[in-house]
Amino acid sequence: MEDVFSLFRNEILTADCNAFRGLMRHVAEVNEDRDTVIMVQVENEVGLRGDSRDRSDIAHTTFKAPVPDCIVDKLEKDWDCLNEDIRKVLSPARYKNGGFVRGEGWEGAFGSSQQVDELFMAYHYAQYLNAVAAAGKAEYAVPMFSNCWLPSCEVTAAGGGNSPGIYPSGGPIPSVLDIWQLFCPELDFFSPDGLGGYIPILGWGGDVDQNPCMHTTPYTGSEIQREHNTGIRKCPGGLGKKL
Repeated sequence: MEDVFSLFRNEILTADCNAFRGLMRHVAEVNEDRDTVIMVQVENEVGLRGDSRDRSDIAHTTFKAPVPDCIVDKLEKDWDCLNEDIRKVLSPARYKNGGFVRGEGWEGAFGSSQQVDELFMAYHYAQYLNAVAAAGKAEYAVPMFSNCWLPSCEVTAAGGGNSPGIYPSGGPIPSVLDIWQLFCPELDFFSPDGLGGYIPILGWGGDVDQNPCMHTTPYTGSEIQREHNTGIRKCPGGLGKKL
């Protein structure tokens, strides 16, 4: 794992909130007569690279602790509407016991895999960014969003990677977007970075009227390539839609 601050340290969250609060206070003062800042991105391509989950002592203790009931409730209630990839990962644990086991750690409840690690990280990153966004909005309540580095079979200087930790594990990619939407309500939308033309492959785009189970968050592309057959050229069905 790369040298990073652990989001499981409360002092890190406190420092991040204080810094973002100060930034937004400054933006509010400068922007009062200009109205040139219309939205703000919170963090950048959030997630952990180098491993599928944080393996510091405090993170490992949290991973072994019982999965919060709110997570299990969400997965059970919205099972048929969850992303197909996460259902495929969690199905063995769900059907083995006629439902998810409560009172167990993440591995005991959902099984052992990189995708379960990613689900764990997504839940905690979502809560983290929710707190940071709330601190900023308390000073200046403009729309806020988070972008995400999307997975792909290819790895380039611009992104990619087909497993959590090669791409940032825990970010708001489609397979865990349900978790982000529930536990990070302070963010107004999520923005996939289409630097390699991966958007349609991962299911972003489409018509919510044809599929009421689709995500209903506004969609925008914050980083899009313009090269032939990549980026914006490959996702016309997603423009102007909701996910």
